[in-house]
Amino acid sequence: MGKLLKYEFKGNFKLFFGVFISAILLCLALLVGVDNGELRFSLGILIWFAVYVILLIFSISSFKNELYEERGYLTFTLPVSGRKFLASKMIVAFVWFAFCYILSIISIDMIAKNSLSQNILSLLKNLLYSKSFMIVSIFSSLLHIFTFILMIYFSITITRIGLKSGKLSGFVAFIAFLILNFIIIRLQMFIINISPYSLSFKSDSLQMLSGSVFSISFNNNSLISISHGVVQLNIAGTIFSILIFVGMFIATSYLIENKIDL
Repeated sequence: MGKLLKYEFKGNFKLFFGVFISAILLCLALLVGVDNGELRFSLGILIWFAVYVILLIFSISSFKNELYEERGYLTFTLPVSGRKFLASKMIVAFVWFAFCYILSIISIDMIAKNSLSQNILSLLKNLLYSKSFMIVSIFSSLLHIFTFILMIYFSITITRIGLKSGKLSGFVAFIAFLILNFIIIRLQMFIINISPYSLSFKSDSLQMLSGSVFSISFNNNSLISISHGVVQLNIAGTIFSILIFVGMFIATSYLIENKIDL
């Protein structure tokens, strides 16, 4: 798998390096060229949101190209299993998303300090300094992002098995993803409804935000709820999400190794 990881990083390093540098330069330009602090902060968030979207699109297109383009012949001549191939894709995506997260936090923090009032900055600090909120948020975000990616990978893979040509593959894979996503969401909502038990994490920092614009309360169908300084993580919903992630990984790697005929 080491060769696969080296191949993946080498193939997209220049692209992502250019994207990250461009995002940082745009954020610096905002500090100089935009006078309205709130607009500057909003544009900074939009810039990094666009970078996350680019990362997601590239992760998906890279996987699709391995199955449909000529580069796949080279990749699958290596003595690696479908599990290792898929794991390498996920590891590379994780590294780039983590790197993007760090850069975005630094950039947005820099913009916020030069754009927002002290009252709003104080509220944001209380939110970000809540360990329970950050741990639950990061865990949930990573789980959902990579489950989302695996669902797309699975949809592309089963489409590749049925369609050798790439002409209609994108459309068919998209429809397959929508159906799969709908089924999983409905199942998760059903599980959360019949098992509303949650892990609760109290946070003094979030207690200070009660009644403010950052006090959030979701309905009973939510995997995560935040209200009155308490972060709640639904147990059954979380276990279900983890099982879906593992199931998607096992199913996709099996299909790649045993059903894909390049």
